Amino acid sequence: MDVRTIRSLGDDTLSYLVADVDSGEAVLIDPQACDMPLIQAMLGERQLRLRWILRTHDHDEQRPGELPALRRLGAPIVQGRPEAGVHLPTDGDLLALGGSAIRVWRTPGHTKHCLSYLWRDRVFCGALLDVDHCPWQRWPADAAMLWDSVTQKIFTLPDDTLLFPGQACHSHSVSTVHDQRRWHPFFAQCSRDDFLARIAALQDEAQCQQA
Repeated sequence: MDVRTIRSLGDDTLSYLVADVDSGEAVLIDPQACDMPLIQAMLGERQLRLRWILRTHDHDEQRPGELPALRRLGAPIVQGRPEAGVHLPTDGDLLALGGSAIRVWRTPGHTKHCLSYLWRDRVFCGALLDVDHCPWQRWPADAAMLWDSVTQKIFTLPDDTLLFPGQACHSHSVSTVHDQRRWHPFFAQCSRDDFLARIAALQDEAQCQQA
C-alpha cells in the first residue's frame, strides 16, 4: 500500500491518493478540481484503477464546479451529503480496496454530513480538527456535534493512530491521536462546555468586528 499527499495549488488544501500496488486499485480522498491534471498523471504513471472517490465534506455551494469535475474521473463518489448520483454510506460501512477495506465513520460537526475514513492505522478526517482554519467555512456548522465527533470517536483510537487532515497547518500534514489529544488548541485539556463557550465567544467577536 502507498499513500501520496497532494497539496492543492493556491492554498493549503490537502488531498490523498491511497493505492494498493498489488491489485492496481486506488482511492482519492478529498480531490480538488484544480488538481485534475496532476491526479490523472499520478494515476497513469502507476497504472492505477480508481476504485472510489471519498469526500470527507464538501463546500459545493461556494464551489459549484467541484462535483461535476470529480464525476469526470469515472469512479463512484462517496460523501455524506445527499446528492444525485453519489454513494451515501452508513456509519461503519466498509469500502473494498484491493485486499483490504476502508471503514466509513460519520463525524459531523465541521459540516452537517462530515465523514472520516479509517484505513489500517490511519484516519483521513478532512477539516474535522481545523476548527477555525477552513477557507470556505470559518466556524463549525455545529460545535456540539464537532466536539462529540472528535472526543467520542477520533480521540478513542490508539495513541499512535495517524491523522491526515484536510488542511496543512504550520507546515504539518500528519499528526497522531496522542498529539492532538494532548496539544490541540481547542480540544486538549478542555471540557465540552469550555469548548462551546469558546466557539461562541469567537463568533461573537468576529460579528462585532464586522459591525
